[in-house]
Amino acid sequence: MTISSIINGLLVLIPLGGSLRIAILAVSLISNQDEEKAIKGKIFNTIKFVVIASCVGIIKDLVLRYYN
Repeated sequence: MTISSIINGLLVLIPLGGSLRIAILAVSLISNQDEEKAIKGKIFNTIKFVVIASCVGIIKDLVLRYYN
C-alpha cells in the first residue's frame, strides 16, 4: 500500500463523510428547531471543509502530473 493509494482513498471518503454529516445534521435540524442557527453553521462549515479538502486533492494531482 502506497501513500498515493491512501490519499486516493481519503479523497473518496471525505465527500462521503461530509454528505453523511450533512444528512445527520439535517435530521437534527428537523427534530431540534431551538438550535437552528448552530446547526446551520455546522452544515456550512462541513460544506466548506469538503470543498477545501477536494481542492487539496486536485492540487496534489496537478503537482504530481507536473513533476512526472
